[in-house]
Amino acid sequence: MPGFEFFDAKSWKKSSDCSSKGYNDNVRTIEVRGKGLSTNLPGGAKAEITSKFTNKGESCSTESTIKLTGANFTLSNTINSCSNYKYELTANLDDQVPGLKFGAKGDNSGGRSGNCPFSSSRLSFTYAQDAFMIEAGVDPLKNNALDVAVAGGADGIAAGIRARYSLGESKLTCYGLGLGYQTDALQFLLNAGADKSKESCFYGFNAISASIHHELIRDRLCFAAEYGKCASSEKTSTSLAAVYSADSRTTLRAKVNDEGTLVMAGDFKNSDFSTINLTARVNAKTFDGAAFGWGLTFEK
Repeated sequence: MPGFEFFDAKSWKKSSDCSSKGYNDNVRTIEVRGKGLSTNLPGGAKAEITSKFTNKGESCSTESTIKLTGANFTLSNTINSCSNYKYELTANLDDQVPGLKFGAKGDNSGGRSGNCPFSSSRLSFTYAQDAFMIEAGVDPLKNNALDVAVAGGADGIAAGIRARYSLGESKLTCYGLGLGYQTDALQFLLNAGADKSKESCFYGFNAISASIHHELIRDRLCFAAEYGKCASSEKTSTSLAAVYSADSRTTLRAKVNDEGTLVMAGDFKNSDFSTINLTARVNAKTFDGAAFGWGLTFEK
């Protein structure tokens, strides 16, 4: 489903990893995950349990997720230390209609009052083939917000559009478009969106973002750049990043943004199941505000 993946950026991994992965030196995170746990559920379903503790400055938070995966469904439930709860269900309906999926997800983060514990509860159907997808969903708890997305792609090019219409308010609330291009060594993604409650710019859009990833040496050296601009808040962000894999056990990263913050990180695999993570951050313009971070990752 290249059209859907490019448009929604759900599988656009390389550029985002290059620009964000491994740089959180001011965030302390402890995450424990149990995968593929055997259960007595019907259909041979497997359970995955994740617990995460995060400390940033003076604030701390915890989050726990239970995920069940069966032959034709995936169900996850997450709750954090702020008592925010969310669930997500995906059911594969290939037996009835090839390429069809049903989805349901909801949360209480919006603080909805009354007897209903959720502030959002979206129901959707997705139909996808190799180079085409269409998705339609409705959220009864958000003025019956109806959203539709259509995307398709071929020969390394993908494009898609998405729009949301509030049935309760009888108005279009937001819309967006995306364009992606990919070769063996190059990836490019452009997204433009508009929130109708804010002033528009950029030919009817008030937010635009772009990312590019270029693999200079396959599996060894790659560069990435990201750009974003929000017209309503007049904010612009730009970053350049590089990742170098010296060997199968050593990965080095560097990133600089438009504010002059330079971050360098390294992942050093010291055994078959453990990796040491090091991070250094400094202002590249004034060379002050230096900070250092370290981490240890165990994975089996």
